[in-house]
Amino acid sequence: MLGFPLGLVGKGKNFVIVRQGAIARIRDCLEAHQKNFLIDCSIFPGNSGGPVIIRPEIAAIEGTKNLTQASLIGVAAGYAPYRDVAISAQTGNPRITFEENSGLASVFPIDYIEEVIAKAVPKDRPLSTEVSPAST
Repeated sequence: MLGFPLGLVGKGKNFVIVRQGAIARIRDCLEAHQKNFLIDCSIFPGNSGGPVIIRPEIAAIEGTKNLTQASLIGVAAGYAPYRDVAISAQTGNPRITFEENSGLASVFPIDYIEEVIAKAVPKDRPLSTEVSPAST
């Protein structure tokens, strides 16, 4: 995962932070029960929207294809929170909710991102990377 978590940018800090992780759960995404999948990688504010890359490997598991180059597999959506609720001993009602980073992150796969873009951009209008000059 690549990004600039916790505002770690600015003078002398303009290099991307690289976090390593592993796919934690993808079955729901593959079976179309969910649009996203989970990775085991702690992310923080500033990572959202960042690319999730699969890295090349020197060797492959027997019967699988060897990955010879890095590939974009998705875009980070945010961390999956762990929530704990403190209950009042007197009333039995919830009083305070604590939220922590679970260490799991939600990722939208690149196929889904491409699908959303295709729906948003009319077919007769190609995507343009040109920047139009500012009008004066």
